[in-house]
Amino acid sequence: MDRQKYACTYPAENNCDEVFDTQELASEHAILAHAVVPFHKGEDGRFKCPFVSSGCQFTGTEAADIREHVPSQHSEAKIPCPLSRKHLGCRCKLGDVENIHAHIWSVHKKTRIPCPYLGIDGCDSTFARGDWVSIHIKTVHKQKRYPCPAAEKEKCDATFTSPQQSQVHMKAEHQGRKWPCPFREEYECFKEFPSQKQAYEHGECHKGIRNPCPLKDEFNCLREFSKASRAREHAESHTKKFPCPRLEDLKCLKRVRDGRVGSSPWQDSCIY
Repeated sequence: MDRQKYACTYPAENNCDEVFDTQELASEHAILAHAVVPFHKGEDGRFKCPFVSSGCQFTGTEAADIREHVPSQHSEAKIPCPLSRKHLGCRCKLGDVENIHAHIWSVHKKTRIPCPYLGIDGCDSTFARGDWVSIHIKTVHKQKRYPCPAAEKEKCDATFTSPQQSQVHMKAEHQGRKWPCPFREEYECFKEFPSQKQAYEHGECHKGIRNPCPLKDEFNCLREFSKASRAREHAESHTKKFPCPRLEDLKCLKRVRDGRVGSSPWQDSCIY
């Protein structure tokens, strides 16, 4: 008696007449050989959840059902490559469906999308995903920049090379996200900052790094600071003139180099 054979799961769409010993092999063939969604199909033609090997029995009539199901039910887990059976041996796990699609094309099909500016600018860049090509063209060849999503509301003029970067910026700078001191556990420092840059700048104080006054040689200044920005601010006290702090009550028109009278040996004297 002849064993049952299983046809390619997309025979009509791809004019494919290949048959296989198991449904799993037929489905793997379709994903590897044709431009189809990276979800396996069962004998009933329904799409299977990528986590079927972990016990999930969910199936959908359309690929969109799986795209909706995965982030809602398996948000904490990475999606295994659908070509992970023993004879293919792929152990990769990806963060989302689009990355799996790109992984199959670039790793298993060994196909990458070339930059369309190859013949114009001589660009030899290649990509696993079409949307990456679009971002590359806009940022490299057309030099498109993406503004902060909160530009108008927050009066922010920052721009970025991709929409993703602009979103990260908005969350960090305008939506109250806080960045902890990078040495929180080591030094039990629980300070938080509105940006990652400020957090790392603060972290320098734990490393014992000191920034001397930029004008230390000119004014023989021995002051040091934990932040370079503070050192630059301090340097202004050597050159900038401030009004006497008792201008109002004593009508003193003397201007001194440091607004804090008596705080600097290089301050111009002021007689009250």
